[in-house]
Amino acid sequence: MGGLDRTRFVGDCEHLEQLMRAGRIDQVGPGSVRLIQRAADPLESTQAHLYLLTGLFYDRLPLDQFTLAANRAHQALQRNPVPTFLAEFHAISSCVTALNGEVASAVEHIVHGVRAAEAETMPSVSTALAWADLGYAASIIGLVDKAAEFNHRSREEGARWGFGMVGTVPRLMAALVYDHRGDTPACIRELESLCALARSRTGDLFANLYYADRLCLAYAAVRLAALGGDPGIDAHHFWPAGPHRPHVADFELLFLACSAVAEGKGAEAITLLDAMMHAGPGNPVETLRLRSLALSSLGDHAAALAVEREAWRLAADMTRQCQNIVVQGVAANLDRAEMAEALAGYANAALTDPLTGLPNRRHLEERLAEMTTQCGNAVIGVLDLDRFKDINTVHGHLVGDQVLMRVAAALTTCFGPQDFLARYGGDEFVAILPTTSIDAAYGLGDRILATLRDVNWSDIAPGSQVGVSIGWAEFDGRCATTVLGAADKAMYRAKSSAGRN
Repeated sequence: MGGLDRTRFVGDCEHLEQLMRAGRIDQVGPGSVRLIQRAADPLESTQAHLYLLTGLFYDRLPLDQFTLAANRAHQALQRNPVPTFLAEFHAISSCVTALNGEVASAVEHIVHGVRAAEAETMPSVSTALAWADLGYAASIIGLVDKAAEFNHRSREEGARWGFGMVGTVPRLMAALVYDHRGDTPACIRELESLCALARSRTGDLFANLYYADRLCLAYAAVRLAALGGDPGIDAHHFWPAGPHRPHVADFELLFLACSAVAEGKGAEAITLLDAMMHAGPGNPVETLRLRSLALSSLGDHAAALAVEREAWRLAADMTRQCQNIVVQGVAANLDRAEMAEALAGYANAALTDPLTGLPNRRHLEERLAEMTTQCGNAVIGVLDLDRFKDINTVHGHLVGDQVLMRVAAALTTCFGPQDFLARYGGDEFVAILPTTSIDAAYGLGDRILATLRDVNWSDIAPGSQVGVSIGWAEFDGRCATTVLGAADKAMYRAKSSAGRN
């Protein structure tokens, strides 16, 4: 990006950004598609892919449509791996997965996005936007400290290029998270800070506000009023005129419900909340919180408490998922440490599968040749994943790669230090068990099946269950390749049976 004007977005993507600024989301998607088709500059085309993803996200299209566009964007990024663009890709993907309840996947995208943004040696105005969107993604899943950190990075980067990043979205989301967790004083402080920012936005500063910033400042004002505070601004002055896209129309119902609560019109607020078609900013927790405030204003404190408890339960569930991710992260670190020790003899990259870190087919063939000459006893196993093609079809190859990596890590925990496990190709693995009987191999196969059944696949491939079919054959001094073929045939017999081992 060194030859480009780093104060602008690439080529006609500047126009797409202006559409975003004005809130004309319905034009971003079609404009992105046209730009992808005609752009001669590969960087311009790649950034247009990212704007297309943003438009799809805001339009709340089905996940499968987003996944298809994300796969195409990823292909463009493989051809043009600009760190800033990679950071933006992961920020958008994190937002989508978070709002679909896939917290672990959302966190993973944030980590990848931060690494990409920090690796950018030629930062630009697009880098500031990537940091802002990473902040938004972090705020969705309640990582308010990280959201504040990324928001600060966004403002710093934007200031370098004369691009004023206000960062109201993650700040508003953080305020709501505080309230959802029971820390209403912290929520009020953040809302008051946003209202002070709104009061400072007059003249050109108001005219240059992003559409999303106007929405958030307006909502911060009515939300503060609903909690009994004085925003000191006319929230309706900041709220953009309609008609609005679906996600903003739902947000507007929350805005009006807050206004009604602040004005003591609890029944009207409940009617508006009943009209909600989608979750608001904070997902269903915010809708429940407003319903509780409305019921309290009507004097129905028992009902308000019941709704509040449901809101707390949902907010706690997000925290629980984040805690599970920490535990899984520690376990993954241990798995990686054990795998690194097991793979210490595979230092030569030519003998290692780059995706899973296991020995590759070439390494396996060398080991089979050694077995034939050494004439030792062993059992050879062929492991083939079940329904893996369906995962690639439904969720895309990016998810398929994540599944393969997780399978490899899980399989490694089942084998001993003397065993040899290789990725043979695609979704097929081969194991060599020295000094092991065929009966012991079948017992190991049962443990492998149980291990994969216990893996939580929903965070990376919702609705999918990964299984494996295993075939075993004894090596007793014959040609090892022949024994491998026998194990392969046994695997296909297992695949057609219920046991799959």
